[in-house]
Amino acid sequence: LDSIVEHTIGTYELILIIDACSDATEDVVLRWLERQGDSVNSICRSLIIQSLTPLFECSADNIGFTLARANYCLEIQADMIMTETGYNQSLLRPFQLRDDVIGVSGRSCSGLYGDRAVGRTGILIEHPYDPSLSAKTFYVHETCIRGPLMLDRRKLEDLGFLDEQNFFLDNKIGRAHV
Repeated sequence: LDSIVEHTIGTYELILIIDACSDATEDVVLRWLERQGDSVNSICRSLIIQSLTPLFECSADNIGFTLARANYCLEIQADMIMTETGYNQSLLRPFQLRDDVIGVSGRSCSGLYGDRAVGRTGILIEHPYDPSLSAKTFYVHETCIRGPLMLDRRKLEDLGFLDEQNFFLDNKIGRAHV
């Protein structure tokens, strides 16, 4: 949360989905928000949603996307740390350049129908990034994976949000759907 506040440029919503945590995550988040006080005046709205039964990643994301008011949603997982000031503006740039973009990943994308990949993908996630790839270049493929993930909220809604039944990184470990 500190890295998001420190590196996000502009006004934004903060929607936190606490997915069946048994480690007092909600209390930690509430204390963090209290400590922020007026220093987090970039947050125009904050919501905390807590589920007592496991939703898993895809369903939790859809709740956040449904509740969001913005045109673009950023999905940032709890284990991610934002390190580049203005990362959100960098992720927004492809949407401004092309009208056919639905999602942009800050880490990787891949083609569904070939073996070329950018960054870390699928079962090869333990492999290092390709050093020949430029951080200032946008790579266009059929899919984008791993966050931070920015999505065009209207296009996502038109698609019926994320597919919760066939999302292979959810609670269905070992079963991939194409």
